[in-house]
Amino acid sequence: MKKTERFQNIKLDIQTDDFDPSKDIITTIHIELRKLMRVYGSILGADVYLCYDSPTDADRKVARMRVGAPGRNYVAEACSDTWDQALLEVTGKLRSQLLGRHTANHRAHAA
Repeated sequence: MKKTERFQNIKLDIQTDDFDPSKDIITTIHIELRKLMRVYGSILGADVYLCYDSPTDADRKVARMRVGAPGRNYVAEACSDTWDQALLEVTGKLRSQLLGRHTANHRAHAA
């Protein structure tokens, strides 16, 4: 399943393997994306890919997210027993990447 939408003025693509994400999963994606947008306001778009770790293991959920920012894309992946936890972990990794870029840019402009 693939779903494309406008979310707070950015393009959001959500893709899953062989299942339709519930409203709760979509809501969690929106909440986590809002958190990233508060950290780094120049996000241009996001791609979210949800799948199971293996076709026979529905207990392990994998969330991958790509966030586009001016001049660079950030990508992270996380695996967990629940979609909420996988999405929380993946956005935590992206937040670290975005904060690292923001800090590096701020230092470069100060020098």
